[in-house]
Parts: sequence; structure tokens; C-alpha cells
Amino acid sequence: AVLALERHSAHPIAAGFAAAWPGVREARAEGVASTTGGGLEGLVDGRRVAVGSPAFVLARAADPDGLAASPGAAGLTPVLVAADGRVVARAGFGDRVRADAPATLAALRARFGRRLDFSACGPRSAWPLALRLRRTRVAPREAWIGNAAQTLHPVSGQGFNLGLRDAWELAER
Repeated sequence: AVLALERHSAHPIAAGFAAAWPGVREARAEGVASTTGGGLEGLVDGRRVAVGSPAFVLARAADPDGLAASPGAAGLTPVLVAADGRVVARAGFGDRVRADAPATLAALRARFGRRLDFSACGPRSAWPLALRLRRTRVAPREAWIGNAAQTLHPVSGQGFNLGLRDAWELAER
């Protein structure tokens, strides 16, 4: 059921599930909905299935066995799976720190000196990218700027910067 949902996602965790279960027959998923930064949900073989972050899954399912609270391995991203409103599994995904990490850190420190502080080289992280644009940003006596007009994720603060730019442009006209 998980693979049936994850087939609808380009997220690295979807690839992790596919790699963990090679050769497993995928069921057919219907009505699959994706929540950016949360997870996937849909109907698989007549069962309502959700897979994703603990917060996403727990908003849709009970966890009577306490799977969400069980300790996971350090550095792994926890993923819960629920079927028909009940958490049924927990997985953890992560990358091993590369063997060349110490040399990479040394090269970065040599190149950038004290301008940047590279303290560690850990596992890679990935966030889904999203761009949302308002269809109509200008109307009589109104102008939508910054994050109200467009949302860029995960570029922190970029919406605020775009808002300042938009305000400047409006003031100049």
C-alpha cells in the first residue's frame, strides 16, 4: 500500500521505500492527495492509507500501540504509516555520512576561512520545493505583494524580500 502511494511522489523518501522493497508488487492507489512537507494519503485496495511525517499521520490516525513515540535511530527521519485510521508501522530514513566528509570540511574551511563556519558535515536533507502564485495580484485599489502574492518554499525570508521589492516598485510608480 505504501509503494502505491509513494509512486505518486518524487520525494527522496519515496525512493527510499522503493529501494527498501524491491520486487514488491505495487497495489493501485486512488484519490491520492499530497501535502507538501507532510505526506501522502489515498485509497489502496479499499483501505484509507496515509504515509508521512508523524504530525501528518497522527492528524489522520490513532496510535494505540505508541509507534510514533518509540525511539528511532539518531539522525533518521521518522515516517509513519496508517491504514484505516490506525498507525501500523514506523520507518526511519537517512543517509550515511560520506567517508570524504572530513576532507570536504577541510577544503571548505581553507576556501572560505573565517567568513563561514563549517562545523560538521552530516546527512543530506531534502525539502519539497513549492511555488504558489496568486492568479490576480493587481485589481482596482488593491495590490498583493510579498508572500500574499507568491510563496516560495523553502527559501526562508524570500517572500519578505520580494514584498519589500514590490513595495518599492509600487512607491516609485
